[in-house]
Amino acid sequence: SEDALAALLITLGPNLCELDVSGHLNLTDATLSNALAEHCHSLVSLAMDNLPDLTDDGVAALFDAWRDGGHCTSLASISFARDAELGDAALTALLAASGLSLEHLDIHSWKGTKEETLAAVGARARDLRTLDIGFNREVTDVVVGKILKGCEKLSDIRVWGCNRVTVNCPRKVWSLLNHVGK
Repeated sequence: SEDALAALLITLGPNLCELDVSGHLNLTDATLSNALAEHCHSLVSLAMDNLPDLTDDGVAALFDAWRDGGHCTSLASISFARDAELGDAALTALLAASGLSLEHLDIHSWKGTKEETLAAVGARARDLRTLDIGFNREVTDVVVGKILKGCEKLSDIRVWGCNRVTVNCPRKVWSLLNHVGK
């Protein structure tokens, strides 16, 4: 239950490095504000996939609280896949709080994310190695191009189900040096 998880996070949160509560369908924004924001300050990896009751404003408030408190600014892996109600506010706050440290980001199936906000990933999360933006309605060739330009370390970008991506979409040029390192 949400209350049981909150009690667990209050107790264990200060020492947690990784948290995956994906698929716990009873979790709401209350868990974010009451337990995560206040007690989980050392996370490096956070997965909250398929949680239909999370809201754009609730997730934005979580990342704003962490940023304002100087916490969770070193998240390397974030996944909020199939949380369809998330969008611009959540992504903007997420990038402001943790963009500099992000290596893996999964925002698959977000409904409310605008083209400009998606393109900002390239400017705010330059160390990304993997990105899943599949089934985001506003992903275009231009968005992919801006992300590829800004994220030089990116080795995997998933755009499945993005109907505005065409055969003319920019692609990353790979050389033998990319595979063996410099």
